[in-house]
Amino acid sequence: SAATASSASSAAASSSASTKATTTTTTTTTADSPKKEPAAVSPSEPASGPRNYILPIQPKMRLGKKSTNDADNDGVPTPGLLAQTGTLDASVPGRSSISKSPLPHELLAPTLLFPKSIFANTKIAFITSSPTACHSIAITTSGIAYGWGRNETGQLGLGYSSAVVPIPTPLSASDESVKFVGAAVGKYHTILVGSNGMAYASGGNVCGQLG
Repeated sequence: SAATASSASSAAASSSASTKATTTTTTTTTADSPKKEPAAVSPSEPASGPRNYILPIQPKMRLGKKSTNDADNDGVPTPGLLAQTGTLDASVPGRSSISKSPLPHELLAPTLLFPKSIFANTKIAFITSSPTACHSIAITTSGIAYGWGRNETGQLGLGYSSAVVPIPTPLSASDESVKFVGAAVGKYHTILVGSNGMAYASGGNVCGQLG
């Protein structure tokens, strides 16, 4: 009837006004209507927790062509030995200071580092250095990180016991059970990524580079 239609129209108008006046709406779901999907999480919202990594870690690089160093034929090189060129004495101020008769610690060609001692029974899966840094980090497949080079600001995470660490030395976090899966270095600092998804920083913090 006209009265019923008028009543329904008034109720609809009242409901519309109420909806505009408030910020909360109610959705009614019936057996025939589809269920409402949960809203997607905004990228600005914090993650539920740190990411976990699985050991052993694999090399980050990829092979462009088939190689004898690809044991599984999956395009990823097999973790291997560690080699370096240059000097192991990070206190040398420049090229002109290097002697004309190379000393044992001055590596003029790619040279395996301690293949029969420190790295005799382990494989290296990750290495990092930087054009501005004079220290390096290497991580084994089992998550053990080694650091060597300059350390005058404690950038290797070994305290200030020595300004130069010429031999790759195991590094550890406050929790010694943490294994590492990645790293990055700057001139005076180092960032290590643990398999628990946490980041560990050491070194100079004059510019806030340690967070």
